[in-house]
Amino acid sequence: MRLRPVLLALLLSACPADREAPTPAPEVRAVMESFASGLSRQGLEVERVEPLRSLREFPGCAEARYRFRVHFQGAPNRFVNVSRFADAAEATACREVYREIALRAGPSGWARLGPTIHAVGPWLYLFPQDLEESYRTRVLQALPRS
Repeated sequence: MRLRPVLLALLLSACPADREAPTPAPEVRAVMESFASGLSRQGLEVERVEPLRSLREFPGCAEARYRFRVHFQGAPNRFVNVSRFADAAEATACREVYREIALRAGPSGWARLGPTIHAVGPWLYLFPQDLEESYRTRVLQALPRS
């Protein structure tokens, strides 16, 4: 079953390319650089890391402490949105908001979109739906676990 156009538009608007993100604070810039270098050490080719304008991943989610997008080389859809929440409960709650949105398209909506979002401790990782599963798995294995 294909996602309804309205639901698809809502989900796509949750991770737009931010045009004018503010300059991150030095401690956030350090986290972003640490992510990039850690992923590079794991053999992933990071093209760039950019702060995201909004601290809220989806309407209904708590604001994250910070959010950024890691772009990987190879294709325009190779990226992951990274959100750092105050605690694991906030990250998990945000994942549940995403699940509720996806389920509006029925069980197949969550079946298709569930693999794109991962709450790991206080971190929330959101991948584009059309990213190859093998690449998403490779990135997930390299991302911080706590």
